[in-house]
Formats: sequence, structure tokens, C-alpha cells
Amino acid sequence: MLLLGLAGCASQPSVDPATQNPDKQQAQIDAVWSRIDALEGPLQDEELAWFATAQMRRANSTWQDARQQYQLYAQTPERMYERLGVFSTRSRYQASQESLEDAEKLVQQAQEIRDQAKEQLAEPFHNREVLRSLDAQSLHSTTYQQLDEQLKSLVDNIASGRLSRALSAQPALLKAQRELEVRTVRDIYLTPHRRELERQKNEGLDQTAPASYEQASQRLEAAWKHVEAFPRDLDTVAAQAEATRFALAHSRHLGQDLQSLDKADRAERESYLLGLETQLAQLSHSLGMEDLRDRPLKQQLKELNKVLQKQMRQPEAGLVEPEADPDEQDGEEAALAEQEQ
Repeated sequence: MLLLGLAGCASQPSVDPATQNPDKQQAQIDAVWSRIDALEGPLQDEELAWFATAQMRRANSTWQDARQQYQLYAQTPERMYERLGVFSTRSRYQASQESLEDAEKLVQQAQEIRDQAKEQLAEPFHNREVLRSLDAQSLHSTTYQQLDEQLKSLVDNIASGRLSRALSAQPALLKAQRELEVRTVRDIYLTPHRRELERQKNEGLDQTAPASYEQASQRLEAAWKHVEAFPRDLDTVAAQAEATRFALAHSRHLGQDLQSLDKADRAERESYLLGLETQLAQLSHSLGMEDLRDRPLKQQLKELNKVLQKQMRQPEAGLVEPEADPDEQDGEEAALAEQEQ
């Protein structure tokens, strides 16, 4: 009988619904729903949950409690003032109000934690954005993830009220972030060129064309050091990377040509030089110059360069178009072809 009596007490409302104004009661129910609905957006904020994980987890739990009580009396308004249990003096309406108040306070606390963390850890967060812009999370996923976990640890310290611990751990994180940034920039702009330099060495081009190889190596080294000092000076890094690419391409082509000449016999070497000389003769003819083939190749190039420089200083003059007799021109081309043979 005692148990039945207690059970009956548990289901009795703390306030007689009959004494309540239905319109006022509905207004109270609607107000509770408005608060529940207003919290749903912040509670789904993934960034907020990342910054204040524990607070947002508790906020979600209390919000669910409030929502559960609301659903009971929203469908059956007379249960609004029903006590929660035998020994409880709180009604379902009061419980939902208290749960909502707790959830709102926790969300506000989480927002304050986020603001404080962003302010106190501004540099690590900026570094993370730079790393993301470089796609470091794809190029070096393991290291990036480790650094992100370190940053989260600092944020958790702030969320737990241990600001000094977070600040003391910040320098180590900044150093590691910078190392990853330098590594990533090098991988994007310079590592392919370093591999090409190694390939050329393995192919012996450093011995075949040592001066050109050394020039390419020096350009790469200068760019490598610049990234160490200024990893965010990407315009300069890109320009240095292009200069390195050009030097490496020149080193490769020159080295391969020299290797081919080393393997060629005397007749093949002569044919190669005659081919170059023929092209120079055609160019000198286009410039209205005399036939320069009675001079060494270096001298021919000097004379051609002198005329080209002069014409560049007089752009209005344009290239000289010598008027030549068709028969004479055919004879010159035949003579050039004969020389090649």
C-alpha cells in the first residue's frame, strides 16, 4: 500500500493544471521551444565543439534532457507541472528550464574559450592556415596530424583553465610548424630539381659538363637556403625555382651533347660543326652580312651578335632584307648544302 501511495504521489502534479490559464500555459511551452531551437545551431557548431569539447558535450547532454521533458508536456500540457519523482519537488517544466539554463551557460562558456584560444594562440593558428594553403595535410599527413593534435592539446589546456601551461608549450609547436612549412615549400618548388641534379650526377653529366652542372647546383643551393630563411616569400622562391630548372635543363642538354660528341667519330663531329656553321651562315645572310664561314665559329658568333645588337638599338630599321638574284640565291644554298656534306 505504501508503494502504491508513493507511486501516486510521483504522478501528481505540483500545481493543479485546472488552475492554469491555457493561453498562458501554451505561451510558456512555446517559450521553452524557442530556447531549445535557439541552442540547436550552436550545439551543431563543429568548430565550437573542437575548441571546447568537454563543455559542448555537457551542453548537448543537458539540452537533450530539456528537449525530452519538453516533448512530454508539449504533447500533454497537463504533465507540464508533474513532479519528476517521489522525492522531487521539481516539475517537468522546471527541470526543462534548468537544463536549458545550464546548456546556455555551457555554450557561452565554450564561445569564450574559443575567443580566448584564438587570441592567445593566434600565431599557431595562423601557421596552421599557412600549412593548409600549402596542402601540407596531404604532402606530410602524419606530421601535420601530429602538429594539429599538439595544437588541440594547447586549446584543451585553455579550456581547462590552464593558460600558463598552454603558453609555455607554444614555442615548441611554433618551431615544429615552421620546420614543416619549410619542408613543404621545398617539396613543392625545389625537391623535383634536387632529384634532377642527382640524376645528372648519376649519369656522369657533372663530369662531362662540370661548369654548367656546378652553376645549376649553385642555383639550387641558393634557393634551398632562401626557403630556410624566408619560406613565405613564394614569389622569390618561384623565380629561383624557375632559374634552377632552366640551369638544369641547360646542363642536361649540354652534357648530353658533349657525351654524344665524345662517342662520335671524326666525320660525325665535322658534320655536326658544319651543320651549326650552315645555320649561322643562313642567319648572317638574312641580316645582309657577308659570308663569315672563313672565320672561326666564335668569331662568326661575335660578328652576328654585333649586328643584332646594332639592329636592336634601331628597331625602326628592322631586319635587312637583301635583294638577291634568285639564281644566285639558289647557288648559295647549293654551296651551303655541299659544305654540309
